[in-house]
Amino acid sequence: MNNHATKGAVAESAVIAKLTDMGYICSLPIVHAARYDLVVEIDGFIKVQVKHAYVGANGKLRTDLRGRNSYKGKEPYTTDEVDVFAVYDGKTVYWIPFEEAPSTGIRRPKSWYQQYHIEKQLTNERI
Repeated sequence: MNNHATKGAVAESAVIAKLTDMGYICSLPIVHAARYDLVVEIDGFIKVQVKHAYVGANGKLRTDLRGRNSYKGKEPYTTDEVDVFAVYDGKTVYWIPFEEAPSTGIRRPKSWYQQYHIEKQLTNERI
């Protein structure tokens, strides 16, 4: 699975499946003009940007937290555009609030991600 779009679609499907399995309602934008990938109903609507993570050469789990803007190339998201990053590593979904995420990307040991395991985050009702 080397295609970037395919990895993104798999990650989105995994996140939606996990959230649905946990009892949440997810909605997708009809037109891909939004900077978020989906919204989930948790005490209102939460804008979620889904990212696929991979293990880099140094053994750290990596993901880019910037999005494509057709005019400017890649640029960081803003708090108006995204509330949460849902990061999928092929097995696990991590739920990282925008305020706690680095601005351009994450390159950390997998142990760092464990605090953001989706079930820990949403069980504690953190967004």
